[in-house]
Amino acid sequence: MKKHIYLIAVILSVLFYSCTKTATSSDQLNEQVGSSRIPVTSAMAFTSANSYTVTGNVRVYQKDGKLVLALENFKSTNGPDLRVYISKEMQPVNFIELGRLRSVQGNQLYDIPGNPDFNTYKFAVIHCQQFNRVFGFATIK
Repeated sequence: MKKHIYLIAVILSVLFYSCTKTATSSDQLNEQVGSSRIPVTSAMAFTSANSYTVTGNVRVYQKDGKLVLALENFKSTNGPDLRVYISKEMQPVNFIELGRLRSVQGNQLYDIPGNPDFNTYKFAVIHCQQFNRVFGFATIK
């Protein structure tokens, strides 16, 4: 009986913490970033990792003097604790966390704190913090 209760609790927690919301359309992303956006980097495609699938592009914009990371045409395998990082490595050791992944599909924006050097922070990473697994990464250029 205890095993069944534990199993149900685990399943419910995974469902509760998984990323299932729908993100914004291309038009909504353009409205959010605004016409004052200035591309800082080129659009770079995600590479899947560790048997997970991540597709789409990443680009950094400057908006109102702040940096914003945009996930464009994004789609990812679902996971229990997915985070968005900019990192010095593909496997994040030295990174800046931008927040929880808002959705496993669609366009999304994440504020980038400070003014990181993209010659050093070369990767955007989708990472499962709970299990320390990279789902996908893209080079920031």
